[in-house]
Amino acid sequence: MRIIFTLVLYNNRYAEIEKLIESINKLNSEYYKNKDIILSINDNSNKFSLENQIKENLNNNIIFYYSYNNNIGFGRGHNCAFAASRISCNLNKDDILIIVNPDVYFLPKEIHRMIDFINQKENKKIVCIAPLIFNEKEIIQYSAKQNPTILSLFIGRIRQLERIGIFRNYISKNQNRSRTLSSIFECEYLSGCFLLIRAISFSEINGFDERYFLHFEDADLTRTLSKVGKCIHYPYSKIIHRWNRGSHKSLRQTILLIQSMINYFRKWGLKLI
Repeated sequence: MRIIFTLVLYNNRYAEIEKLIESINKLNSEYYKNKDIILSINDNSNKFSLENQIKENLNNNIIFYYSYNNNIGFGRGHNCAFAASRISCNLNKDDILIIVNPDVYFLPKEIHRMIDFINQKENKKIVCIAPLIFNEKEIIQYSAKQNPTILSLFIGRIRQLERIGIFRNYISKNQNRSRTLSSIFECEYLSGCFLLIRAISFSEINGFDERYFLHFEDADLTRTLSKVGKCIHYPYSKIIHRWNRGSHKSLRQTILLIQSMINYFRKWGLKLI
C-alpha cells in the first residue's frame, strides 16, 4: 500500500502549508515508516515556488513537484498531480489517494483510523471517506451534505435566512446536521478539502471533471464516485480546515461559482429544493 497525497497550490506561502507538511511527516514516522508516502504537488503559482522549502522539510517521503506558472484550476490540478505520482510506479489496488487542501492539518492517528477502516474486509465497497471537519476554533463545518439544490445554495449565500425556522430546518436537513457528529452514513456530496479515496477508483472515473475550474468539483466527484462504490462520512476521525470562503469575498470567485453551478446542473439536472 502507498499513500498518495495530491496538493494544488496557487501563490501560497510556506507558512500556509507548514502544518500540513508537519502532519504528513508525523504520519510517516508514527504509522507508515515502511510504506511509501508520496506528496505530489501541482503548483499553479505565478509569483514564487515552494519546491525547495518543501523538499527541505518533508522527511523520508517521495515528492513530485510540477510548476505551471498558470492557474489551471482545482480539479485539473489534482488530476495532474495524481498523474505525476504514477510516472515512476504502477497503480496498485490497495493504494490510497488523499486529496488535501493547503489549509488543512491533522493528527496522524486520525488518518490512520480512516485507512484502517477502509481496509477492513467488510468495507471493500467503500471507495471514498471524509472525516469530521472543524476550523481552528473547533467549530464544525457541516461538510457531508445532500446534493446541491437552488434553495440550499441560496441559503448558503444569505446566512441570515437561517434565522427563519423553515429555512433553518431545511438547511439542517440538507447538511445532515443531526447525525454529522455521531453517525457513519453514505453521502454523495463530501467536501473536497480532504478526501481519502481508493486510488484505483479515482483512476476508474478519470478523476475530477475538468469543466469545473473551481467550486462544485467536489460535489461532482463524490457523486460520480458513488456510482462505483460507497462514499462515506466517517465521524470518528477529524481534521482542521482553516477555510477561506473566497467565493463570498471576491467578484471573480462569485462568477466562477455561478459558472460551476451552471455546469453542475446541466450535468446532473436542476433541482430547486
